[in-house]
Amino acid sequence: MATHVGTSRNETGAAIETQLDEVGMAVTVALTALSQLPAGTSLNFIIFACSGIRHVFPSAAARIAKALRQNCVTFDITAGCTSLGTAVQLASRLDGTGLVVGADNLSRTISPDDPAHRPLRSFADGAAALVISHDADHGHRILAAAGQTHPAYIDAYASTMGKLRRQLPDALKDSLRQTHVSSWASITRTLLRHLPGTTALRLYANQGDQIAFAPLVEALKPLAVDIVQTTHGHAGGADPWIGLARIPPPDGGAAVLLSSGIGFHFHGVLLGAL
Repeated sequence: MATHVGTSRNETGAAIETQLDEVGMAVTVALTALSQLPAGTSLNFIIFACSGIRHVFPSAAARIAKALRQNCVTFDITAGCTSLGTAVQLASRLDGTGLVVGADNLSRTISPDDPAHRPLRSFADGAAALVISHDADHGHRILAAAGQTHPAYIDAYASTMGKLRRQLPDALKDSLRQTHVSSWASITRTLLRHLPGTTALRLYANQGDQIAFAPLVEALKPLAVDIVQTTHGHAGGADPWIGLARIPPPDGGAAVLLSSGIGFHFHGVLLGAL
């Protein structure tokens, strides 16, 4: 796995990338991830995942393939900030060895002058690239994945010329917070059916949703939950994976990577040791 976060900090402390866009960050981490494989490795697929707020065209996955000099199946997916987790789930069902890359310049989607963007000032820039292989002898094993969508909130968000429009009525704010907690708790319980007897768990989640962390810990009791918090801000779908790279679970420990995306999508991936 390879990760990248913005190399500068804005006034809120969020990591912002002033030199590279989504494709630039994606190529950077993809090159690093590929360098960790034996020389001459041919990939069977490349999947690019981003929030979709900023339109990426032509296919970023194809641009990554060009940079890596690979001729393989490539495609992009967008599911808000659940895109990378969803891409990992899809990739785990494909044959061969592939690369899943997620990247977002979320800091460029908000305006400091828009009052509706005040809760989003932690938006940051980051990327992650993961090699997915059925023949891997190290790293993490993908044990399960699960997700759900609550489209009742979809009309509260839109994108115009790469800028996020947020029109979330006050009447829906508490409901959305509760939906965050209940969805993530439900997904986590579903995933843990694959690890019966688990009493302690490390969670990684979108850092922009920290308001849901404490209620989620309560909702999952008596399970002992440790939710990793990082300091780079909210870097989109790459967020949980950046946390995983920086603060991995104890040897042999399981991890759940949770994400939420405007839409409103919720997703989780359960990882175990190889």
